This record gives sequence, C-alpha cells and structure tokens, in this order.
Amino acid sequence: MTRTPAPAWIRGELRRNFARASLAGSRAARQEPRAASARYQSRKCALEVELTSGVTLHIPIQLIPELKHASPRDIRAVEVLGRGGGLHWERLNVDLSVPGLVASISQLDQLTDH
Repeated sequence: MTRTPAPAWIRGELRRNFARASLAGSRAARQEPRAASARYQSRKCALEVELTSGVTLHIPIQLIPELKHASPRDIRAVEVLGRGGGLHWERLNVDLSVPGLVASISQLDQLTDH
C-alpha cells in the first residue's frame, strides 16, 4: 500500500498546531500545579500529593467523591500521569486532574474560613 504525502498546506498547519500546543503545554507546566508523586496514607485515610513546587497536600479520601467508597488497596494503586497533570487509578477507572483537585481543595479552605 503506497501512501500519498499530505499536501504542503496540511503539513504546515500541523506544524503550526503542534508548535502552539507545545507552547501551551509548557506554559501550563509552569503555571498549573503538577504532581511529583502521590500515595495513599492509610493511617490518615488521606491522599498525599507532593507537587512539583515542593508543597505537599494531605487530602482526606472522604473529600474525593470518586474515591470515597473505594477500598484502601484500590486507592493505594494511584499513578501520576504524564508530567504530573493527572492522577490515575486503573482498577477504579478514575482519573483526576491535579489542577482541578487543588482548586477544589482551595475552594473548601475558603468556605471553612468564612
């Protein structure tokens, strides 16, 4: 099977889109919270997320609806995705955005401060 090369205008558009996406990804990596590591702390019943900024968050599992009813064994199987933008639990089929998780924790802090 012989492939026909894509027209020049398509190749140019793909290069420009890739450059824009790369720039947006680099900007997001500098500005958004990213996970360096994540683990389940069974004694505290909390998810510990160390961010690339050096900040460590301890999030009670009861505050994460997707994990609230999961077993400790399943929660312990957390994986950091890609460059730290997400957390993944294969057995639970759950993916959480690290920036979204940090934002939801910040909102809870604001509510409890008032």
